[in-house]
Amino acid sequence: MPENREALEVYMMTRSQFVIVGMGQPVDISIPAVCDVMDRYPGGIKNQWECLKKVRHAFHERNQREE
Repeated sequence: MPENREALEVYMMTRSQFVIVGMGQPVDISIPAVCDVMDRYPGGIKNQWECLKKVRHAFHERNQREE
């Protein structure tokens, strides 16, 4: 869907940047990494909050499938 394109591109660039705890378990995507990519996105991302929510949702969906 076109409304998810920006979030997909941001996710693809940051999907390997995550927060690790305990015995090396990823618990969340790195929000500073996501924010940095959104700030540098060509043309800008108008609604960064919605984009961040979509990126985090994609990250957690992927991790749920891997468990």
